[in-house]
Amino acid sequence: MKSMLLFFTTTITLMVISACSFQQDPILRIGTNQWPGYETLYLARDLGLFDQHHIKLIEQTSATETLRAFKQGQIDVAALTLDEVLSLAQTENDLRVFLVMDISNGSDKVMALPEITALADLKGKGIAVENTAVGAYMLHQLLATAQIKPDEISIHSTTVNQQLKHINDGHCVALVTFEPMATKLEQLGYRDLFNSHHPDVHIIDVLVTRQHVVSQQEQNLKAVITSQWKTLAYMQENREDAYWRIMPRLGISHDNIEKSFQGLILPDLDANKQLFDNSSTASIGKIALNLSAVLVQAQILESTPNIDQLLTGHLMD
Repeated sequence: MKSMLLFFTTTITLMVISACSFQQDPILRIGTNQWPGYETLYLARDLGLFDQHHIKLIEQTSATETLRAFKQGQIDVAALTLDEVLSLAQTENDLRVFLVMDISNGSDKVMALPEITALADLKGKGIAVENTAVGAYMLHQLLATAQIKPDEISIHSTTVNQQLKHINDGHCVALVTFEPMATKLEQLGYRDLFNSHHPDVHIIDVLVTRQHVVSQQEQNLKAVITSQWKTLAYMQENREDAYWRIMPRLGISHDNIEKSFQGLILPDLDANKQLFDNSSTASIGKIALNLSAVLVQAQILESTPNIDQLLTGHLMD
């Protein structure tokens, strides 16, 4: 009887220890869509710069899918544009942006059929755009620059991987897209009509999570951040090898992958710290406030969220 009691006691103890160990070592699930600025995460995985038992990358088909997965709790961290985060913050107040992945400097584009040679040619035509904040923002800035009213075009809402169908069906003459799709479209003869190099366009890609994830998985989050600095250093010192490792995932040639990254700024540790420094004139907080004002004016946001609460740079310390 005593031996049986000892067996059950030992079994229960082991189960409790196992459960505690599981709680102490959760898996951090990071969701991304295909975008050159997020490829440093996959390169870090390829180089073994973080523990894949604790950090898992999940690629979604579009930013729309990444947002859906994040809202439903299927991922713990989402790779999103800052404007998408600001939009999400309208209904969720526990969001925390903890890393700037990249700043788009030409990689977000409006690609058009060859016969569309000027912005004014879009008037009365159809434009395909993904139903996300960044899609709405790019479209708003495009129309403002072209001095075209929203009711003077036809908007076709679709995910990026379905946009070509609207062009091929004759419904649209242009689409709001980004790399690597933009380069693939250029190879098919499409024209780069408008892009994020424009001084009025501010698109920043970030990693965002929730406060309870910061509290429960601080070490995993820090591991992701540390791997980012190591990956950027690797790309600086071994650019060719990095490109060859990234190319198969993006499905583009060596020349085009180099072109894709030329349209991006990848902030390192020092640059990230400056971006999260509220005293800096170029801080992400000030950028977010200015961006919010544009998005509210464009009726993409109802109001400006609590920017100070949204940003947390302490994980880089």
